[in-house]
Amino acid sequence: MKITALLVMKWQGDSIDPVILANACDVSQFGYFQRSGAKEFIVFVGRTVAKRTPPAQRQSVQHQEYKVHSYNRNGLCALGFMDDNYPVRSAFSLLNKVLEEYQKNFGDSWRNAQADVTQPWPYLNEALTKFQDPAEADKLLKIQRDLDETKIILVSAEIVQDFTCNAFCGLPITLLVFPCAFAPYFDFLQDKFLSFFQFIYSLACSVLRKKKKLSLWSIKKLCDWVCMTIPLK
Repeated sequence: MKITALLVMKWQGDSIDPVILANACDVSQFGYFQRSGAKEFIVFVGRTVAKRTPPAQRQSVQHQEYKVHSYNRNGLCALGFMDDNYPVRSAFSLLNKVLEEYQKNFGDSWRNAQADVTQPWPYLNEALTKFQDPAEADKLLKIQRDLDETKIILVSAEIVQDFTCNAFCGLPITLLVFPCAFAPYFDFLQDKFLSFFQFIYSLACSVLRKKKKLSLWSIKKLCDWVCMTIPLK
Protein backbone atom coordinates (compact mmCIF):
# COMPACT_ATOMS: atom_id res chain seq x y z
CA MET A 1 0.00 0.00 0.00
CA LYS A 2 1.40 3.35 -1.01
CA ILE A 3 0.33 6.98 -1.33
CA THR A 4 2.23 8.72 -4.12
CA ALA A 5 0.69 12.18 -3.95
CA LEU A 6 -1.77 14.40 -2.08
CA LEU A 7 -3.17 17.59 -3.56
CA VAL A 8 -5.57 20.34 -2.53
CA MET A 9 -7.25 22.36 -5.28
CA LYS A 10 -9.80 25.10 -5.80
CA TRP A 11 -12.59 23.81 -8.04
CA GLN A 12 -13.73 26.36 -10.65
CA GLY A 13 -16.30 24.42 -12.62
CA ASP A 14 -16.04 21.61 -15.12
CA SER A 15 -14.72 23.84 -17.90
CA ILE A 16 -11.91 25.69 -16.08
CA ASP A 17 -8.76 24.09 -14.70
CA PRO A 18 -8.64 23.99 -10.89
CA VAL A 19 -6.08 26.07 -8.99
CA ILE A 20 -3.51 24.10 -7.02
CA LEU A 21 -3.45 25.23 -3.38
CA ALA A 22 -1.08 22.56 -1.97
CA ASN A 23 0.85 19.66 -3.42
CA ALA A 24 2.95 16.89 -1.87
CA CYS A 25 4.49 14.08 -3.94
CA ASP A 26 6.71 11.10 -3.27
CA VAL A 27 8.26 10.05 -6.58
CA SER A 28 11.27 8.28 -5.08
CA GLN A 29 10.22 5.04 -6.82
CA PHE A 30 11.02 6.65 -10.18
CA GLY A 31 14.46 7.12 -11.65
CA TYR A 32 16.11 10.51 -11.13
CA PHE A 33 15.47 11.70 -14.70
CA GLN A 34 11.85 10.50 -14.60
CA ARG A 35 10.79 12.32 -11.45
CA SER A 36 10.10 15.68 -13.06
CA GLY A 37 7.86 14.04 -15.67
CA ALA A 38 6.10 11.99 -12.97
CA LYS A 39 5.26 15.16 -11.02
CA GLU A 40 3.88 16.84 -14.16
CA PHE A 41 1.82 13.74 -14.89
CA ILE A 42 0.35 13.77 -11.35
CA VAL A 43 -0.57 17.44 -11.62
CA PHE A 44 -2.20 16.95 -15.05
CA VAL A 45 -4.25 13.93 -13.97
CA GLY A 46 -5.11 15.62 -10.67
CA ARG A 47 -6.49 18.70 -12.42
CA THR A 48 -8.52 16.53 -14.79
CA VAL A 49 -10.09 14.43 -12.02
CA ALA A 50 -10.73 17.46 -9.76
CA LYS A 51 -12.40 19.33 -12.61
CA ARG A 52 -14.82 16.43 -13.10
CA THR A 53 -15.69 16.11 -9.42
CA PRO A 54 -18.65 18.41 -8.65
CA PRO A 55 -19.16 19.90 -5.16
CA ALA A 56 -20.33 17.55 -2.38
CA GLN A 57 -19.21 14.53 -4.42
CA ARG A 58 -16.60 11.81 -4.04
CA GLN A 59 -15.21 9.65 -6.80
CA SER A 60 -12.43 7.19 -7.50
CA VAL A 61 -10.81 6.95 -10.91
CA GLN A 62 -8.43 4.24 -12.09
CA HIS A 63 -5.60 5.67 -14.19
CA GLN A 64 -2.85 3.25 -15.18
CA GLU A 65 -1.26 1.95 -11.95
CA TYR A 66 -2.88 4.66 -9.83
CA LYS A 67 -6.26 4.92 -8.21
CA VAL A 68 -7.09 8.61 -7.88
CA HIS A 69 -9.54 9.47 -5.10
CA SER A 70 -11.18 12.89 -5.17
CA TYR A 71 -13.43 14.68 -2.65
CA ASN A 72 -14.94 18.08 -3.42
CA ARG A 73 -16.27 19.90 -0.36
CA ASN A 74 -18.03 23.08 -1.50
CA GLY A 75 -15.35 23.92 -4.03
CA LEU A 76 -12.35 22.89 -1.95
CA CYS A 77 -11.12 19.64 -3.43
CA ALA A 78 -8.63 17.11 -2.06
CA LEU A 79 -7.08 14.34 -4.14
CA GLY A 80 -4.95 11.32 -3.35
CA PHE A 81 -2.94 9.09 -5.69
CA MET A 82 -2.86 5.59 -4.16
CA ASP A 83 -2.21 2.09 -5.36
CA ASP A 84 -4.99 -0.51 -5.67
CA ASN A 85 -4.26 -2.04 -2.26
CA TYR A 86 -4.98 1.14 -0.29
CA PRO A 87 -8.50 0.81 1.23
CA VAL A 88 -11.06 3.20 -0.29
CA ARG A 89 -12.61 4.08 3.08
CA SER A 90 -9.20 4.97 4.49
CA ALA A 91 -8.46 7.06 1.40
CA PHE A 92 -11.56 9.23 1.77
CA SER A 93 -11.07 9.48 5.52
CA LEU A 94 -7.60 10.83 4.80
CA LEU A 95 -8.91 13.35 2.25
CA ASN A 96 -11.49 14.53 4.78
CA LYS A 97 -8.72 15.07 7.37
CA VAL A 98 -6.67 17.04 4.83
CA LEU A 99 -9.60 19.35 4.02
CA GLU A 100 -10.37 19.92 7.69
CA GLU A 101 -6.76 20.76 8.44
CA TYR A 102 -6.52 23.07 5.44
CA GLN A 103 -9.58 25.07 6.46
CA LYS A 104 -8.34 25.19 10.05
CA ASN A 105 -5.04 26.71 8.86
CA PHE A 106 -6.18 28.93 5.99
CA GLY A 107 -9.90 29.49 6.51
CA ASP A 108 -11.69 30.68 3.36
CA SER A 109 -8.67 32.46 1.88
CA TRP A 110 -8.56 29.79 -0.83
CA ARG A 111 -11.66 31.29 -2.45
CA ASN A 112 -9.58 34.26 -3.63
CA ALA A 113 -6.76 32.18 -5.13
CA GLN A 114 -6.23 32.86 -8.83
CA ALA A 115 -2.89 31.13 -9.45
CA ASP A 116 -1.19 27.95 -8.32
CA VAL A 117 0.45 28.11 -4.91
CA THR A 118 4.05 26.91 -5.06
CA GLN A 119 4.91 27.35 -1.38
CA PRO A 120 4.93 23.93 0.35
CA TRP A 121 2.42 23.16 3.10
CA PRO A 122 4.32 21.20 5.81
CA TYR A 123 1.22 19.37 7.06
CA LEU A 124 0.61 17.80 3.64
CA ASN A 125 4.14 16.43 3.49
CA GLU A 126 3.76 15.02 7.00
CA ALA A 127 0.40 13.47 6.06
CA LEU A 128 1.97 11.85 2.99
CA THR A 129 4.37 10.02 5.30
CA LYS A 130 2.09 9.35 8.28
CA PHE A 131 -0.88 7.96 6.36
CA GLN A 132 1.09 5.44 4.33
CA ASP A 133 -0.43 3.17 6.98
CA PRO A 134 -4.20 3.29 6.22
CA ALA A 135 -5.03 2.47 9.86
CA GLU A 136 -3.76 5.93 10.81
CA ALA A 137 -6.48 7.48 8.67
CA ASP A 138 -9.31 5.08 9.47
CA LYS A 139 -10.14 4.45 13.15
CA LEU A 140 -12.41 1.53 12.31
CA LEU A 141 -9.63 -0.18 10.38
CA LYS A 142 -7.27 0.39 13.31
CA ILE A 143 -9.79 -1.15 15.72
CA GLN A 144 -10.27 -4.13 13.39
CA ARG A 145 -6.52 -4.63 13.18
CA ASP A 146 -6.23 -4.53 16.99
CA LEU A 147 -9.04 -7.09 17.25
CA ASP A 148 -7.31 -9.36 14.75
CA GLU A 149 -4.08 -9.15 16.74
CA THR A 150 -5.98 -9.90 19.95
CA LYS A 151 -7.59 -12.90 18.24
CA ILE A 152 -4.16 -14.23 17.28
CA ILE A 153 -2.94 -13.83 20.87
CA LEU A 154 -6.01 -15.65 22.21
CA VAL A 155 -5.56 -18.52 19.75
CA SER A 156 -1.88 -18.74 20.73
CA ALA A 157 -2.85 -18.75 24.40
CA GLU A 158 -5.27 -21.64 23.79
CA ILE A 159 -2.53 -23.63 22.08
CA VAL A 160 -0.19 -23.00 25.00
CA GLN A 161 -2.94 -23.95 27.48
CA ASP A 162 -3.72 -27.22 25.69
CA PHE A 163 -0.05 -28.01 25.47
CA THR A 164 0.72 -27.33 29.13
CA CYS A 165 -2.36 -29.23 30.35
CA ASN A 166 -1.59 -32.32 28.30
CA ALA A 167 2.19 -32.33 28.21
CA PHE A 168 3.26 -30.83 31.53
CA CYS A 169 0.76 -32.55 33.85
CA GLY A 170 -0.84 -29.42 35.29
CA LEU A 171 2.14 -27.08 35.10
CA PRO A 172 0.85 -23.42 35.16
CA ILE A 173 0.64 -21.56 31.84
CA THR A 174 4.06 -20.00 32.29
CA LEU A 175 3.90 -17.61 29.37
CA LEU A 176 0.73 -16.07 30.83
CA VAL A 177 1.33 -16.34 34.56
CA PHE A 178 4.94 -15.14 34.43
CA PRO A 179 5.12 -12.76 31.42
CA CYS A 180 8.12 -10.86 32.78
CA ALA A 181 10.26 -13.98 32.67
CA PHE A 182 9.53 -14.46 28.97
CA ALA A 183 9.42 -10.83 27.75
CA PRO A 184 12.80 -11.15 25.88
CA TYR A 185 11.44 -14.08 23.86
CA PHE A 186 8.16 -12.66 22.50
CA ASP A 187 9.61 -11.34 19.21
CA PHE A 188 11.54 -14.57 18.79
CA LEU A 189 8.47 -16.74 19.43
CA GLN A 190 6.47 -14.79 16.87
CA ASP A 191 8.88 -15.85 14.10
CA LYS A 192 9.79 -19.29 15.42
CA PHE A 193 6.47 -20.34 16.99
CA LEU A 194 6.17 -23.74 15.31
CA SER A 195 9.84 -24.66 15.63
CA PHE A 196 9.81 -23.69 19.30
CA PHE A 197 6.74 -25.70 20.27
CA GLN A 198 7.71 -28.69 18.19
CA PHE A 199 10.96 -28.77 20.10
CA ILE A 200 9.23 -28.26 23.49
CA TYR A 201 6.72 -30.98 22.67
CA SER A 202 9.41 -33.54 21.89
CA LEU A 203 11.26 -32.60 25.07
CA ALA A 204 8.06 -32.83 27.12
CA CYS A 205 7.42 -36.35 25.82
CA SER A 206 10.90 -37.32 26.94
CA VAL A 207 10.33 -35.77 30.38
CA LEU A 208 7.00 -37.53 30.81
CA ARG A 209 8.55 -40.89 29.95
CA LYS A 210 10.92 -40.31 32.87
CA LYS A 211 7.97 -39.11 35.02
CA LYS A 212 9.57 -35.79 35.81
CA LYS A 213 8.24 -32.23 35.86
CA LEU A 214 9.87 -29.01 34.72
CA SER A 215 10.19 -25.99 37.00
CA LEU A 216 9.77 -22.38 35.85
CA TRP A 217 13.53 -21.92 36.16
CA SER A 218 14.11 -24.97 33.97
CA ILE A 219 11.74 -23.70 31.25
CA LYS A 220 13.38 -20.26 31.32
CA LYS A 221 16.79 -21.87 30.86
CA LEU A 222 15.31 -23.96 28.07
CA CYS A 223 14.11 -20.79 26.32
CA ASP A 224 17.62 -19.34 26.60
CA TRP A 225 19.03 -22.45 24.96
CA VAL A 226 16.38 -22.57 22.19
CA CYS A 227 16.90 -18.90 21.29
CA MET A 228 20.63 -19.47 20.96
CA THR A 229 20.49 -22.71 19.02
CA ILE A 230 17.58 -22.39 16.57
CA PRO A 231 18.80 -20.29 13.59
CA LEU A 232 16.83 -17.21 12.68
CA LYS A 233 15.29 -16.87 9.22
